[in-house]
Amino acid sequence: MVKQGVQIVYLTATLCLNKEEEFKQIMKVQILPSQTFRAPTSRPNIAYSVVEHLAETEESTFVQELVA
Repeated sequence: MVKQGVQIVYLTATLCLNKEEEFKQIMKVQILPSQTFRAPTSRPNIAYSVVEHLAETEESTFVQELVA
């Protein structure tokens, strides 16, 4: 077990429950169930999209125009 002098917070949205013990072993930490918080990772207020652009257009210019 590692003893730290400061608080450490481990955040992940992708660690499967069956990999949690392996994670603790790799990090050499002991995390009590009372110190573990879980919440859904689904965020319905976030949307993703793909926008294609012409190869001749410079990426940074395209992104600036898209954001504007």
